[in-house]
Amino acid sequence: MKKKLFIPLLAVTALASCSPKTNINLRQTSLKIAAPAGAPSIAMYAFVNGLTSVSAPLPLFQQATYDVIVAPTHGGIMQIKNSAPYKLAATVSFGNFYLLSTGNDDDGVLNEGDEVLIFQENEIPGKVFKYLYGDLGLATYAVDTVDKTSPVILNNGEYRVSETTVVNLDYIFTAEPVVSNTDSSSKIYKRIRDEFTNKTGKRIMQASVFVNNNTEKSKIDEFLTLLEGDMKSALNNPQNIVDVFNVFGDEDEQKQKFGYTASTVLKAQNNKNGLGIGMLKAYDYREDIQSFVNLIAPAVGEISEEVYYK
Repeated sequence: MKKKLFIPLLAVTALASCSPKTNINLRQTSLKIAAPAGAPSIAMYAFVNGLTSVSAPLPLFQQATYDVIVAPTHGGIMQIKNSAPYKLAATVSFGNFYLLSTGNDDDGVLNEGDEVLIFQENEIPGKVFKYLYGDLGLATYAVDTVDKTSPVILNNGEYRVSETTVVNLDYIFTAEPVVSNTDSSSKIYKRIRDEFTNKTGKRIMQASVFVNNNTEKSKIDEFLTLLEGDMKSALNNPQNIVDVFNVFGDEDEQKQKFGYTASTVLKAQNNKNGLGIGMLKAYDYREDIQSFVNLIAPAVGEISEEVYYK
């Protein structure tokens, strides 16, 4: 440990025209879909024409203007319990978190007194970190968004706590695609989804798809069927995501819609599905969802069958 130094989808199957460089088509959809940038938006890659990238999905539940919202699993469930007109339909993100080593830790082992940067302390990332490592006696510093871990990674763990205090961190808790975007895969100390499964025998049910009760059921059913196919396609060949990104727009447009470029996404996926995307129908895996929520957000309580889309 270093010392402180005192002194940063779908109603229709109509297709859009293709880019001359690929044979990939973008679906047109009448559905309005909201998802945070990063893995949740990337999971919606084939539905980009209906996608709005949002920074805070949970306030959208009570407005009920979106047909589909991708949101933290436990947060969306709580919105439903608070009478938001949605159902939990599927989980599409299963943990894209990583613990990076800066090389500053003298013994190279995460243990008491080590200084760690985490993000979203009171949401799923922070809750998962605390569940795994909260009893080690670590010194943690928190930022509100994962993108704020990027400059700290690039500065090899140097983090300004205040105007007069800078710490040389030992570890950084972050997520893909930040890891690939900062070329820091060589610094990976722990793949968190593996750590979580090893400790609990369960999987991280991170981000889920919630569907509006007032949207036509046939449209939602078609969306879910297509989404399941998209996830299988993406896992079998990550280049399929890249091809859709490239049809959609240039790198600036990709960043605006998904948060990251095609090349960064490909690098992340080629690292054993670094984004942790996939799809499980929520009703069929409600025991897994309940188990995960019990571990990281027990205040949610029992999840009734009425919460789930069938």
